[in-house]
Formats: sequence, structure tokens, C-alpha cells
Amino acid sequence: MSIEGRIAVDVNFTDSATGAASSVKKIQLVDATAYSSGKVAIVTGTCGTAAVNVAVVSPNYTNASGDAVVFSAVDRIAFAASGTKRVIALGAIDSTPTLVSSGGIPAASKFGTGSTSIDVYVDATAGTAAFTAVFYGS
Repeated sequence: MSIEGRIAVDVNFTDSATGAASSVKKIQLVDATAYSSGKVAIVTGTCGTAAVNVAVVSPNYTNASGDAVVFSAVDRIAFAASGTKRVIALGAIDSTPTLVSSGGIPAASKFGTGSTSIDVYVDATAGTAAFTAVFYGS
């Protein structure tokens, strides 16, 4: 069994003005890491304002061959949620990482040591959202 993938964030904007004085301002935030070994788990679900606890280290995840995916460590997490309300993924033990998503826009981060699960919830007084979490590690 082998994996191949990457986690990438690429933000790149140029703001230019012309006239009596021309100016250009640029911002670029880029991180892209490719992976050719390790383990990955993809978890989908629905959450509301009450937190849904999602185990990170679970024997219930399976790979393409149907074998169990059991992590010894999770290094990265990516998270995306539907809807217009903010959805938060919060490490259930040490409160890290905190990832926020809405409208299907993904967020990614290193995973906090000590957390074995994340709590996912809609950050509002009412509402639900579908979410996808991707765990990568060894």
C-alpha cells in the first residue's frame, strides 16, 4: 500500500496603482508539502452547534486495500465545511489546532501534540454543516 499527495496553501495578490506615482504592493503566502509515504484518513460528517467528537487515532479507518489505518502520530490536518456559518475544528484535549472553515474553503495546519480527537461544531446559535477532515501522519 502506498500513498501520494500534498497539502498546499497558496495566497498571492498584487495591488497596483498608476497615476502621478505608480506603486505595486504584493503579498505571497505559500506552503506546499508533498507526501509519498505515511498514512492518511478522510472523515466526513455533519455537525451542529453541539460539538461532534471525531477520533484522530481510530482503528475504524481503512485504506484502499481495506486494511486498518492506525496512526502512531498525526502531523497535519486539513478541514473544510459547507454552509455560510463558521465551522470550527478544535483539538479536544489541548484545544489545538483550531481550524475554521465555511463555504467549503479548506484550512490546514500542523496537528497539536496530545490531541487524539477533534471537536467539530457550528460557531453560531443554530445551524448545521457538512464537513470533511483529512488526517496525515505515521
